[in-house]
This record gives sequence, structure tokens and C-alpha cells, in this order.
Amino acid sequence: MAAEVYSVANAMEQYRYASGAVHVFWNYFQVVSVGAAGFVWSRKRTDGLTGALAWAIGLLYIAFAIARNYAVYAAQLELVVTASSIKEFSKNSSEVRGELIDLINALKPFDATTVRIWHGALSSFTLIAIAATHPRVLAWVRHLLCR
Repeated sequence: MAAEVYSVANAMEQYRYASGAVHVFWNYFQVVSVGAAGFVWSRKRTDGLTGALAWAIGLLYIAFAIARNYAVYAAQLELVVTASSIKEFSKNSSEVRGELIDLINALKPFDATTVRIWHGALSSFTLIAIAATHPRVLAWVRHLLCR
């Protein structure tokens, strides 16, 4: 079996694919997060959610957020590794001409761990928004505000 030969064009296509995957994961996360928070906050303010429904939405959101966090992290890590490989390859390649150097140097994806932390923080804020609609949490907040 002959070894496959990769070019800068193949590597750039892989980078584009990985970047697209990151964006899809983030978009999906945003839609579900806004939907979950919007649903719980659209309920009547005086009633809040029943305790069981608030718990169910919160637990389902936690499971979703953990899975998305891993997916976003893995896709971002692939993006970082691909960018690094392209830059390393371009240093010693005759295939890369001067006009492509600026494009390759512009490949600076965010660190995967930083993205994972931001995703976790946004997930936490959404979970707080969901938890804030629980009847006991609402009663506690009213108690604090009415002192």
C-alpha cells in the first residue's frame, strides 16, 4: 500500500473542516442553551416551574453541556493541532510561496483549554438561570430582597 502524500491544500481543507465543526458545535450549544433558559424564564413569574420540571430541565441541561463541552474541546484541539502542523510543514516546504505565508501565519486558533473553560462558564451561567426558576430558589431570592 502506497503512503498517501498530503499537501498544504489538503491540510488547509482539514483546517476548514475542523473550524466548521467547532462552529457547528457552538451554534448547537447556543440554540439549546437559549432555548432552555428562554423556556424556563417564559413561565409565569409568580408560579415559577414546578420543582420536578425545574430539576428535570436542569439535569438534562447538565448532561447536554458536558457532552457539548467535550465535543467543542475535541474539535478545537483538532483545529489547534492542524494549524500547528500546517505552520511546521510550511517552514520546510517548497510548496508554500510567499503569498501563502501571511495566510498560514494568520492561523491562530484559540487554545482548546481556554475554549473549554469558556464553554463551562457559559454552561454554568445558563444552569444558574434555569435553577433560579425553581420555586424554592425563587422563595429564597424573594426572602433576601424583601428584608
